[in-house]
Amino acid sequence: MESGKERQLKFVPPKSFVHQSFWYKLADIKLNIDKLQDSPKEVYAEKNYTEYSRLLIEVDCTAFNRELSTSSKNSKCKGILLNTNTIEEFRSKDKNDLIKRLSDDYFNQLLSKDKLESSSELFFFLLFSFADFKAHKYYYWFAFPAFRDIIYKCRSECKSVSSIFSQDLLEKFELQLCTFRNKFSEPVFIFDSKSDIILKLSDLIHHDKKDENFKDLDLTSTYICCDDRSVDQNPCWLLRQLLGYLVYVCPLLANKEIKCICLRQKLQTSVVLLIIIPSTETNIEHILWTGWEANKNGKLVPQLADMSKVMDPEILAEKSISLNLTLMKWRLLPSLNIEIINQMKYLLLGAGTLGCGVARSLLAWGAQYISFVDCGKVSLSNPVRQSLYLYEDAIDGGKPKALTAAKRLKQINPCVLSTGHWLKIPMPGHPVGESQFTETNEALENLENLIKEHDVIFLLTDSRESRWLPTMLAAYHEKRSPVQRYG
Repeated sequence: MESGKERQLKFVPPKSFVHQSFWYKLADIKLNIDKLQDSPKEVYAEKNYTEYSRLLIEVDCTAFNRELSTSSKNSKCKGILLNTNTIEEFRSKDKNDLIKRLSDDYFNQLLSKDKLESSSELFFFLLFSFADFKAHKYYYWFAFPAFRDIIYKCRSECKSVSSIFSQDLLEKFELQLCTFRNKFSEPVFIFDSKSDIILKLSDLIHHDKKDENFKDLDLTSTYICCDDRSVDQNPCWLLRQLLGYLVYVCPLLANKEIKCICLRQKLQTSVVLLIIIPSTETNIEHILWTGWEANKNGKLVPQLADMSKVMDPEILAEKSISLNLTLMKWRLLPSLNIEIINQMKYLLLGAGTLGCGVARSLLAWGAQYISFVDCGKVSLSNPVRQSLYLYEDAIDGGKPKALTAAKRLKQINPCVLSTGHWLKIPMPGHPVGESQFTETNEALENLENLIKEHDVIFLLTDSRESRWLPTMLAAYHEKRSPVQRYG
């Protein structure tokens, strides 16, 4: 890569999103467990890349779960929740002191360990809140802490990986990347282009040997890779948090140039940045933090979640649905375990006539987790026989079926957790051109992940060919019947 004029590196901050279920869980914990206790709590958020312009950090009722499955660690990031007891305390709290104190505590705990357990530990957030339970109003403010006064510079020209790597090296990297991600859930890792190997960051950095970190690495052939699915020219905020960590634990990198790969949606379009690591103060007591989230108008102020109009009706609706299911059980099938139906995750392959009918039936029996897979769009003939669509969904070329069906289920029952996935199922007998290899491999990977994540798979497509691969995958991953699974 040619040297170019240096420029200050700017970062795209994340965007927060709080699901309603988070406030229900917070209310339950605060009223029944914490009460007047207001010490910081550990919470978790989901890193969502569906909005490609910036990273979305989502919290829901699962934010308070203490244990994470191995498969979820890569998509989760740790946070600190501080919920005050009064609105006066929330308003008067010194926000600069707050972010300094909580971030120092988190960083010191991180560095107290010999090394990282996972590179996902580098990405953390703060959630400062006050809950007015009587009025069902929740005041909150997210922060994504990063070192405030450290400026990173890079070459003015950044290039895609495919323009830097040779075709042979790119293929080797892609193969190594696939193998690595099948074994580890690491959002950050090191690629040595000379040896064609990928290394975990935790294997190269030791917190008690800062002067030796990166000592034996050849920076000319070393690439530090970080997940960054945005399409913006500037990297996402996660890279800023990573660079701050490297500044602190790798003093040998001071005033040196490192190569960073921002891993985008596709490897070929991932961006390579040449970043100069500055020499700076590494005493945590003297470091200042920044990262409070601005609102949609760009102002640094808290946000308000007014649940007064939706919280009570949803609770009543949920109770009403539960009561109705209990009555149906008493009359039709007393031995039926409604809790099993409620807890299982259902994957509907096909969102047509059968998919809509099955989804409505599942909804009627209390199913809470329903996912749709379909690659079609709503046509003008669909609404009269496919119960989840309206005429408005079919005009102007039609809306995607899977996403629309998921949206309709939430309109019918706001408590349901329904998602739609636009995915074309690979089929035997349908040739795949060379230009379709990447798209087909992505579809296969996404389909397999969806089948692994769900308990019950419904084959609701309209051809035997489209049902073949899901059947094989379901059998391979031992997707058994509900009776076998839950005994």
